[in-house]
Amino acid sequence: RGYEFRECIFSQTSVGVELLEAAGWGDFQFVNNTFYQCPIGLRIEKQPATSSKGLSFRRNLFLGTSKAEVLIENGFNEDTLIASQMLGPMLGNWTDRAAPATPVPGELALWGEGQRGATGLNLASTDPAAPSFLAPAPGAPQAAAVGGQNAGDPAWIGAKGP
Repeated sequence: RGYEFRECIFSQTSVGVELLEAAGWGDFQFVNNTFYQCPIGLRIEKQPATSSKGLSFRRNLFLGTSKAEVLIENGFNEDTLIASQMLGPMLGNWTDRAAPATPVPGELALWGEGQRGATGLNLASTDPAAPSFLAPAPGAPQAAAVGGQNAGDPAWIGAKGP
């Protein structure tokens, strides 16, 4: 059992994706997605048992997130998650949200080879009807970012390329 969210746009929702109850995560991969003006990008109601493995985050773009990019509300144990529940490292994720002065309880830091508090993440359009909706503007750093890229992954960060 596996689920892959790849090159998806989650726009102006209270939560981009929710994993409810103590459902296990068998290969939940989030690759090259854009979370736009979602207070919480991914909300996990409860961290599953340690036997549940396969969570992965690579090259996702979070713009206008106000609370947390990834939030595990109950049973959060970052050491266990990183050591035994991840499917490879979390790489190349970017957000324009700076690190909060006080850490958000349950927030998963997923910035390996990525950027937190990134600036200059300009977009070609924020109009959902436009073909270039949430695509990077010319010269925007997310258009050709390096880091966290596996074979077959697009060269950019987020759901849309230049």
